[in-house]
Amino acid sequence: SMSVSADALEALIFEVIEEERDPELTAKDIRHIAEQKLGFPRDALFPRNQEICRVVMKAESPVERLSPGETAAGRLALAIVAAALIAFSGLPTSLWSWAGLALQTYLGSYVAQAAFGLGYRWFVVNIRHLPLTPGDAGHDECNALLFPLSTEGRRVARRRCCGVDHLVYTCADLSDGADAIERLTGVRPAAGGSHPGVGTHNALLSLGDSAYLEVIAADPAQPTPAAPRPFSLDDERTHGRIIAFAVHPEAARGASIELLAATMQEEGRHPGRIGTMRRRTPSGELLRWRMTALSRAEGPRPWLIDWGGSAHPATTSPAGCSLVGLTCHGARASEMGALLRGRLGLLPLGASGGAVDFVDGGDEAGGYLVA
Repeated sequence: SMSVSADALEALIFEVIEEERDPELTAKDIRHIAEQKLGFPRDALFPRNQEICRVVMKAESPVERLSPGETAAGRLALAIVAAALIAFSGLPTSLWSWAGLALQTYLGSYVAQAAFGLGYRWFVVNIRHLPLTPGDAGHDECNALLFPLSTEGRRVARRRCCGVDHLVYTCADLSDGADAIERLTGVRPAAGGSHPGVGTHNALLSLGDSAYLEVIAADPAQPTPAAPRPFSLDDERTHGRIIAFAVHPEAARGASIELLAATMQEEGRHPGRIGTMRRRTPSGELLRWRMTALSRAEGPRPWLIDWGGSAHPATTSPAGCSLVGLTCHGARASEMGALLRGRLGLLPLGASGGAVDFVDGGDEAGGYLVA
């Protein structure tokens, strides 16, 4: 039994298939029947007949009749035909020639792909002026711009995610603003610090683990800045309300401020250049963060902020309040809401899971917020 030839075993397999004529017959069924007919165990059957073993040991799908290419004679015939075609077609017959062609093709395509990638990245950054996340993530974002449905495109789409970072309450005098918030919430905001060159200072109140309220006013200790103060602080009619909010990228999900800014720009809502800011806390700690232009943020349109390695103010400000709901009023607020929830992946509000709603209209051109 150990000397059964491959042809004899192949004939037996065809016999089993013809006898059974069962469309549900699997390779395992054929193997079992062949073992029974030959009368010896599988260990003796297959080591001596590796080629036939490869045929009958297919995945458990219905078995189809063996094609000529799956028999030893058929494979030999196909190899002879292929060799004849190569010999009479003028193609190289040397193994080294084929290896050289394969290497040239691989290296050539690699160099061309790398050159195109570098060229397109330069175009995105210098011509389209889209910010890209540093490192490999930026390469993904480049490819996603060209091929949104590619693997890179889907990967970038999953990384787009942001959350509400903080709300801005404007006032004429910082102490008066802190008094007003204390009357409303029962918790007094603590002094935050000044913003050199911007002409403002603030006080902060935590609204949970990742969000806070910023009370902001003109800083009398600083000279009047050359540019208007942010959030319409120079217009007294806008004082005493929450006038703007910021969102931060969810770094744990792979988001970056560059990715969010580029997405907004693609959608026609350019957030402005990403710049670096800093201020010292009353304890002397220097905070650094990156953010987009404040001049383009008001009402339902947020600006982007990334605290990087600095401690988030929500974790160092007076606690006792939670943000459980936010409604943004302003012109075309619903369009901004669709962009934030759809393309930027705006998350619900912290542990409360509250919603961020967007309502068109309002009594101010720039809009306002209700929290």
